[in-house]
Amino acid sequence: MRKMEASVIRAFLYASGWLIVLFSVVFYGTDYFTTLRDRHFGVYLECEKRIPYVPQAYLVYYSVFLLPFFVPVYAKSARLIKVWAVRMSACIVVAGSLFLILPAKLGYPPTSNSNWEFIERITAIVIGRHNLIPSLHVALTYIIVATLWIHQRSFERVIFVSWALLLSLSTLLIHAHHVLDVLAGLLLGITAYRYTGRFIDTLGHLFIFGKVPDGGAGFTGEIRGEISLSR
Repeated sequence: MRKMEASVIRAFLYASGWLIVLFSVVFYGTDYFTTLRDRHFGVYLECEKRIPYVPQAYLVYYSVFLLPFFVPVYAKSARLIKVWAVRMSACIVVAGSLFLILPAKLGYPPTSNSNWEFIERITAIVIGRHNLIPSLHVALTYIIVATLWIHQRSFERVIFVSWALLLSLSTLLIHAHHVLDVLAGLLLGITAYRYTGRFIDTLGHLFIFGKVPDGGAGFTGEIRGEISLSR
């Protein structure tokens, strides 16, 4: 990890602004239209109704808003920020289409905790009503963690993967999603990350990380250009 460059910060701010607007329009726009539908699908198993309601999981759930700020910390160029934004955008647009195709409804019994009443009311507005499958919470988390993966050391990867797993679990514990929503979100995130990059361009970046022997300073190298893979 190195000091953030001005170009990376600018790219991140532009990308973040775009993603906030896109998410707001797509997510809440589709949620509005799905509320007008007469039929909403319950995509869950009866046994899921026994998943306990754990309001403390809101603390983990909302930590997702901190996750994107690590992208400019680990990113090595403004272009990588743009690639990340394209992947996130594709994920949001595809999810919006699926929300319209399959408007869903939650199957959990009503639950409430007086100590968490305020955040429960806020969450009811934030998560919408019928945009459940796939879980964008899970899909976007995957894309962010996968973006950071190549730039991290082993212990950092363990931390962020654990964070992602807890975020996914929190969607169940606060009764915001069902299991199939989480799995569909993971599949969407993987698909968006793997295949969206093919439609950006063929300019590649190869990053080399290392450390000078005998405890010397670390170093980072970068190679840019056309990337072709051959057997």
